[in-house]
Amino acid sequence: KDGLLDSKFTNSALRSRNGDMYFGSDNGFIRFNPGILPVEDKSTRVVISSMRIGDEEAYFDMNTDLLKDIVLEQEQNSFGFTFSILGQAMPSSTRIQCRLNGLDEEWRDILGNKSVFWYNVPSGQYTLEIRESSKDGIWEEGHAPLKVTVSPAFWASPKGILLIVVISGVFIFLMIAGVQRRT
Repeated sequence: KDGLLDSKFTNSALRSRNGDMYFGSDNGFIRFNPGILPVEDKSTRVVISSMRIGDEEAYFDMNTDLLKDIVLEQEQNSFGFTFSILGQAMPSSTRIQCRLNGLDEEWRDILGNKSVFWYNVPSGQYTLEIRESSKDGIWEEGHAPLKVTVSPAFWASPKGILLIVVISGVFIFLMIAGVQRRT
């Protein structure tokens, strides 16, 4: 059940001609192709199965797990991720931790629902780091780092600051010109 929408798959499976497997449920459907799943030397693999921005599911042009970087607008500064563990019969025996490097000082344990969320993240560049520990207790990188950028509000961006400086300069120029005309 790790990483699935739910476990209600009664009479809801389809295999397409290209080998894709579809499984429907009350909450949507799962699609994958077992013939093209990557095979790795590790016994487990952590994947980013979804991302939420605020209360909404985030959708991208490619699978969330394959993204190298994500750029969010200032108003999208509350976000989270859901993880799944592949390649292990008992995923609950693998511990997952993550941190948003640049914001978190400590690693966060990813528990039961395999989700983590951050609220009101200040603008800046961060790196989502994920690590896993198997039953032997040795921590290792669980997923490639994901760069997350939260853009500043327009007035705090370089273009916004430049616009404020230009408008202020024009305003000061007009005030000085008005004073000089009166004298």
